[in-house]
Amino acid sequence: MKRIKMILVAMVAVVAMGAVGASSASAGSVDMTISGSVFGTPITPCEATMTTTGGPPPASTTLIGSSFTGKAGSATPCDPSTLTINNNPVASFSGSFAVTLNRVEVDDLAITGCTFVATNTSLTGSTSVNGPYSGSDNATGCGFIPATVNISNAVFY
Repeated sequence: MKRIKMILVAMVAVVAMGAVGASSASAGSVDMTISGSVFGTPITPCEATMTTTGGPPPASTTLIGSSFTGKAGSATPCDPSTLTINNNPVASFSGSFAVTLNRVEVDDLAITGCTFVATNTSLTGSTSVNGPYSGSDNATGCGFIPATVNISNAVFY
C-alpha cells in the first residue's frame, strides 16, 4: 500500500510539472520603427518596443498594446502620448521570413485624434525568423481619413 501511494504521488508530481511547462507562455519583446502618413502628411518615424507573449517565432506571437513604449536609447523613440498601438496584434509567421499582423490599431493622439486600423498587414524579412521584418498597409481612421502605416526593422526577441 505504501509503495502504491508513493507511485501515485510521483505520477501526480510528473503530471503537474508537465502541465506547468505546457501552460507557460514565453514572454519576449519586439522592437520596431513606425512611420507612415495621414492624409498624405508624413508621420515622423519613431522607434518602439512592445512586450510579446506566445512564440517564440515561428510560433504565433501576440504583441501587447498596453506595453507600447518608446525604445530606450534610440535617437527617435516613440512618444506614447502622441502615437501608440492600442490593441494586441497577433503575428502569424509563414513561409520564408513572412509575418502577418492580423489587426493593428494605431492611435494618432497628436494630429487627428483618430484610431487608424490596418488589417492583415504583411511584413517580410530575409535573414532570420526573428527579423528584421518590414512592410506597410493602408488604414483608415475616424471612419474616412486615409493613412498608411509602415512598420520596419521589426525584430522579435
